[in-house]
Amino acid sequence: MKRQFLILLIFVILFTHPQLTRAQSSEPLTATFADFGNNEITLRGMFGYGSAWIPLQSNWHINQPMQVTLRYIASPLLHPFRTTVTVLANGQEVASFRLAENSSLEQTQTFTIPPNLLRGDGVSLQFNGFLRLTDAECEETNNPGQWLTILDSSTITFLPEPVTNMPDLAELDREIVVRNQVLGNVPVIFVLPDAPDQNVLTVAGKIAARLGRESGSHLMPFAVETADSLTMTQRESANLVVIGTPATQPLIAEMAAALPARLVQDGFVTADNRLSHDGVIQLFASPWNSGRRVLLVSGGDEDALMQAGEVFADDEAFQALHGRYQFVRELPETAVVTPPPPWQNNIATFAQLGDRDRTIEGTGIFEEYYFFRRPPGWIFDNGSRLTLHIATSPALRPQDSYIAAFINDIHIGTVRVGEGVETGDVVSFDLPVALINETASGARPQTLVLRLVVASFMAETLCEQTHPQAAWIRVYADSFFEVPHVYMGLPDLAAFPYPFVSDKPEAPVSLVVPPAPTVAEIAQALNLAAVLGRYAPAEFELVVETADTVTPTSHSQHHLIILGTRNRQPLIDELLTELSDVPGFQEDDGLYQALTGDNTAVLREAPSPWGNDRVILLVLARTENGAQLALDLLYNRTPPTEHPGSVLLVEDGLRAQILYRSVEISPSPRMNEVAREPVVSPPPPWVVITGVLVLTTLIVLGIVYWYTRRGLE
Repeated sequence: MKRQFLILLIFVILFTHPQLTRAQSSEPLTATFADFGNNEITLRGMFGYGSAWIPLQSNWHINQPMQVTLRYIASPLLHPFRTTVTVLANGQEVASFRLAENSSLEQTQTFTIPPNLLRGDGVSLQFNGFLRLTDAECEETNNPGQWLTILDSSTITFLPEPVTNMPDLAELDREIVVRNQVLGNVPVIFVLPDAPDQNVLTVAGKIAARLGRESGSHLMPFAVETADSLTMTQRESANLVVIGTPATQPLIAEMAAALPARLVQDGFVTADNRLSHDGVIQLFASPWNSGRRVLLVSGGDEDALMQAGEVFADDEAFQALHGRYQFVRELPETAVVTPPPPWQNNIATFAQLGDRDRTIEGTGIFEEYYFFRRPPGWIFDNGSRLTLHIATSPALRPQDSYIAAFINDIHIGTVRVGEGVETGDVVSFDLPVALINETASGARPQTLVLRLVVASFMAETLCEQTHPQAAWIRVYADSFFEVPHVYMGLPDLAAFPYPFVSDKPEAPVSLVVPPAPTVAEIAQALNLAAVLGRYAPAEFELVVETADTVTPTSHSQHHLIILGTRNRQPLIDELLTELSDVPGFQEDDGLYQALTGDNTAVLREAPSPWGNDRVILLVLARTENGAQLALDLLYNRTPPTEHPGSVLLVEDGLRAQILYRSVEISPSPRMNEVAREPVVSPPPPWVVITGVLVLTTLIVLGIVYWYTRRGLE
């Protein structure tokens, strides 16, 4: 009997204790350079150079050596016994090898990288070649026959293990949205109470917007579930964002043993052992999988929950989060020192835009690419310019070395370099704003692709071998754009997400879902909130609410985005009746005539009929698939079109077609009129009357004189 009891006890511990329900098991992963986003790498010249970047997921920890198998082909002219290639991982030499026989055919070379070098965001692989053609001392250093290509089919094999460190709210966005998800997807699921109200929806929207802003290009689409619908597979595989009070969110009690701030009835215990009903934010390892994370946003009541949600809308409050849990009232009152945001006073440095100092080494002609994005709605005005802070090697030959700058393939200037400037120099290029703002085809690209063509050459004398690393050009991250600007006219989907987010937000943004929304409809709203957060250059007020709470009176000062199908969203027909008809679609069914199937939708942006200087965006679809297609377009392609237009047809495959280019009055902010003194004081009334009489008399006399002269003739 005692033995049976012990067996039963072990069974209960293993299969009911939440922290032990999933065993952690790891298997080696093998991926190619191409899987990590790398192309073929060609080393050219005697001292050929190339590099590859291998990103590592932020929830991985690697304790075993990483095996790299290079696949390469080389020039058949290379001397196999004199030619070598050395590989560095994160700046440390890890392998060197000579060419194999018949290297013009594909060859392989395998080496390992020790685990102490596998830290941080990834592995930088650098390939330094010594490519010899002969044994001669006076060999050319830049012969076209000196080349070796590392193929993108080269493989990497490693054993990732889940990170088991204690999560910290200071790294909240990285803990929830896993970085560098190249080989596997760690989903993020928002877990809401059953029948969530406007407070819960708005808190979820603020969290989604913050995660979008902090995660940037690492963002993945969110899913939404309730505590009842969340499956065990989802609990084990996903990072969870749990929202609600202990009274409305049953999952809180289910996770009670894992909470950093202990749950007591309808409140949580503080560090000094007090029961608090204030808003609280907690981050901890998932009780169903220690390699996953749970973010809990809660409070003793609805007001406390809203209080916790506001932290995600406030930059300083969010930056102050730290530790495993934080009660909102305990956040420091002093401002957190944060770097100034870009585009203040029309200026943005490369560092503010997320870039770094770059050094181009070697001789030859190179291309460096930068990808920036102008603030939503901005049109560059006259006087815009790009200023580069550069430094060059004194060994460069100035008559042949230069930097040519292009933005979106538009040449903006060229400057010679190589005068031996060691401390750096500054060069400025005036931007051809008319060409950058709008292309010849009428597109208005919001992305700025800066391409620097860098020519770097050194003086060479006979029989002198010059190492290419003696030739270098550095572009500093304090290089900057200075762009006076105006704003795009509205309505215009090419300006999206403007005016919903802006560097000078002036109105709340309401994402309106149907009454009693489904989890799929809520997920659409949260993913759209993440898009707005990602591209918002400043804080903005966001509300997620249901259609039955929205009226013309209460929302006359809101920008509105109306989500849901026609049969689920009552506001669609209400607003369409108040908007002007779109030419070509005046029949009873209006724009719905354009929907050719279940997998089609229409996006229409228009001035709000409920308030001046406000904009609405309608998602028109007959089916859930069509509505999701429109949201997928807004999520994956922002703006949804580069050509001006206020009505856009969205078809399967995220194809978009402009149906109408609106000429409606722009709801952009109006300038206040200021009464000014006239340059010249107005004359008294008697002077005006006298002048009119004199002028009339002269005209009459002129007419009489003309007729008199004609009669005499």
